[in-house]
Amino acid sequence: MPESTNSPQTNGFFGVVRRLDDALYAVEAAVVTVFVSLMTVMVSADVLQRRIADPKSKIGALLTRMLGIDDPATAHFFEEGGGGTILAGVVLLFLIVFGFYSAEAGRARRGETFDRNRVVVGSALGVIAAGALAYLVGNPEIESRVLFTVIFVLAGLGYVALLVRRKPAYWGLRLAASLVATAALVAFAIRFIPEGYTWSKKVSLLLLMWVAFLGASMCAHDGKHLRLEALARLVPASIAPYVEALGALLTVLLCAFFAWLVGVEIFAPDTGLRAMGELVEMTEIPAWIRIFSAVVGFSILAVRYLGVAGSALSGGTYGKPKSELDEVLESMDAEVQP
Repeated sequence: MPESTNSPQTNGFFGVVRRLDDALYAVEAAVVTVFVSLMTVMVSADVLQRRIADPKSKIGALLTRMLGIDDPATAHFFEEGGGGTILAGVVLLFLIVFGFYSAEAGRARRGETFDRNRVVVGSALGVIAAGALAYLVGNPEIESRVLFTVIFVLAGLGYVALLVRRKPAYWGLRLAASLVATAALVAFAIRFIPEGYTWSKKVSLLLLMWVAFLGASMCAHDGKHLRLEALARLVPASIAPYVEALGALLTVLLCAFFAWLVGVEIFAPDTGLRAMGELVEMTEIPAWIRIFSAVVGFSILAVRYLGVAGSALSGGTYGKPKSELDEVLESMDAEVQP
């Protein structure tokens, strides 16, 4: 089973398995990033659609109360006559410009050249993107799947262009994986995303479960899981590795049991969730996909804790938290990379 990258056992069988584990970790990190981004976009689109569809402006009503406006015509203009919408657009424009200006100012503080053209072009593109988003979300004749298809295609092509430009390690494999993931997300949007945006909270809860269980397995990879080290510190140092390995093996059994238990709940021939054919509310997504995240998460956890047990017995550091020095060195190394 794999060892940590700062362990002497980085070649041969251990090195191969460690690299496979790191590749799986990279996939998990990408999935978590995509799912969290999807949750943000889905809920934001739902909120934006509600605000556009609602003739009353909450910003306008708030402004009316703050300024103490008593005139009915003026209050009506801000609350229902478009004044609140205009104000919201101005605030959004300011935030976009301020964001790009702040980013460029940060470059200047790091010793780079302050480029006004980047602020202007970035702000213009940001305003165009915001306007296009408002149009797609606010137009009732445009289905929500169109919006998400456009987002998936643009995000996928943007990441592909970034890979081709920077050419990081294994960029060819990352490029292929990105194209496959983009195609899968587009197919998901066309097949499963229904009309409107009211379903966003239900799908976000589904994605949240996947983020939680994949995040738990990622913590095991990084050694950031909860650790019961009191017993290992009480016993003599000569048998401490065996105690640690025993604890890891017990965790393996527990995770495997939970994975099996949830799997039975899903795939039982007559009574399982899959056989019942239940769907996530307001969507065509099978409901069993939501709880299947537990099967995947507990299974990966079981395998990784098996690696923790093997590492403890062989004197490795897999599954142990990195020291603060290691984390500082890694962050410095990431900063110097192009």
